Amino acid sequence: MTQKKVVTYKWLSRTFSLNVNQAKQLLAIFHMKHKNMKHKSIQGVYYVSGMRVNSRGDLTHQICIVNEELLEDTKAQLNPVTSVHLYSVQKGKPKDTAFILQRRLLNN
Repeated sequence: MTQKKVVTYKWLSRTFSLNVNQAKQLLAIFHMKHKNMKHKSIQGVYYVSGMRVNSRGDLTHQICIVNEELLEDTKAQLNPVTSVHLYSVQKGKPKDTAFILQRRLLNN
C-alpha cells in the first residue's frame, strides 16, 4: 500500500468483481498481515452496529464507523452487538471517519 488511498471492502468488491463478503475477508487478511508485521502506518476503520438505550430510555439500533483504537469501547456500549467488520484500511490514522463515508457517498 504505497498510495495514500482509503481502500474499502466495497471498492475491492467492485474493482475485482468479488462478492462483498470475499472483499471483507481479503481486507481483513491484508490488515492482520500488516498489523502482525508491526506496520503501524496501516490503520483500520470498522463498521459496528448493535442495540443501545438512548437518552429517553428507548432501545435503538446504532451504526458506527470507528477507528480501530475505539473498536472495543464502541462494542462495549452496544448490547447486543449485531455486526462488526473491517470497513476500510488506509495509510496513517484517519482524522475523521466521516470523511471516509462522504467519499463513499460521492463515489456511488
